[in-house]
Amino acid sequence: MFHAHPHTLGSFCWQYFAHGRGAYHFHRLRRARSLGGLARGLSDHLRLSSRLMTSAIDGTRPTRAQTLALVTAFEVTNLTGFVYELLTRRGYRGGDS
Repeated sequence: MFHAHPHTLGSFCWQYFAHGRGAYHFHRLRRARSLGGLARGLSDHLRLSSRLMTSAIDGTRPTRAQTLALVTAFEVTNLTGFVYELLTRRGYRGGDS
C-alpha cells in the first residue's frame, strides 16, 4: 500500500495524534474481546519504528537524521494522543478541583 500526500510538520503530528487516540480504543476493544493486550500491540508498534530506522540506515531516502526526527515526532504524538484519550475517558479534568 502506498500513501502519497504532502504533510506539514503540524499536519503530520495532528494525524498521528489522532492515530494515538484511535489506538486507545483499538486496544481497549482487543482487551475486552480477549484478543491480546497492550503489550502485543506495543511490540508491533516498536517493530514498525525499528523497520523505519533500518531502512534509513541501509541508505534509502530520507536521511537518517530526517527519519529519526519523523519517527520521534510519530512516537511522541502517537503516545500523546493515546494518553489524551485515556485521560479523557477516565474523566481527568487537568487542574480543576
